[in-house]
Amino acid sequence: MNKKRIFRILILALGFYFIVSLVQQTLSLWRAEERIRMAQRKVEEARKKNEELAERLRYVQSDEFIEREARDKLRMGKEGETIVVVPKDVIEKEVERVKKEKERPEKIPNWRLWKEAFLGE
Repeated sequence: MNKKRIFRILILALGFYFIVSLVQQTLSLWRAEERIRMAQRKVEEARKKNEELAERLRYVQSDEFIEREARDKLRMGKEGETIVVVPKDVIEKEVERVKKEKERPEKIPNWRLWKEAFLGE
């Protein structure tokens, strides 16, 4: 009877060991799958960013971008064009005028707006 009891305890211990080992391996597999999913998300994000950067590069290398940069930053124009530079104070006054115009509750007749524009009343 003693041998049977030792045998049963040994079988139970081995069974318990296998169950614990199986649970550990399963958890390890789940963690590995999560790491794979995270890596796939990172790869997809990197791929999207790469596409955006490639699109930006194509745009920066285009004639349209070069022309816009020359016009905006270098104040250049095409042959035959006249470049007009508006002083900042004039722009600020116009912005203020537009803001005031939007604040007016009633509809002002067009002739009065023209009068204000030309006579400054």
